[in-house]
Amino acid sequence: YSEDNVRAMGRVAKGVKAMTLRTGDELVGFDIIDSDNEDTNLLVITNDGFGKRIKIGEFRVQGRGGLGLIGTKFKTPKSKLATIRVVSPDDEFIIATSNGVVVRQRTGDISFQSRMATGSRIIKLGEDDEVVSINPIIDPETDEQVMSANEIEAEGSEQLALTAGKGDKAEL
Repeated sequence: YSEDNVRAMGRVAKGVKAMTLRTGDELVGFDIIDSDNEDTNLLVITNDGFGKRIKIGEFRVQGRGGLGLIGTKFKTPKSKLATIRVVSPDDEFIIATSNGVVVRQRTGDISFQSRMATGSRIIKLGEDDEVVSINPIIDPETDEQVMSANEIEAEGSEQLALTAGKGDKAEL
């Protein structure tokens, strides 16, 4: 849903219900998408090593409190979603398994498939192994969101100035 559907609230507010979860469901991930960018891709990887890219246009916008839409078909009853994230074709990430196997993967090498497809084998797993972590590789030279140590220090100083108040109350 659009962030315009959520009104501003105070610090102690509980917020709004973003999504309704069924019994046994867990939130695996969330991301912010640019609704104007039609080339936005969603990366879906399961704990049993299957993955795919899906065009974000295959998902309709839902209102707050919705149940969500099916994003993948699982291979076995033990299959679970390991990650879901917005990606571009040039992104790279590291996949780690419970047995310590680590693989570097480029997003562009993963095929596009429909929401109802199982996906392609991304990583071959042993008998008692499963995907436990998927993390992006960030290049500090090209990623605008990566801050230098000096920027972090300057930002921290500004934060301190904004939160240093009298007594136990912060002043802005």
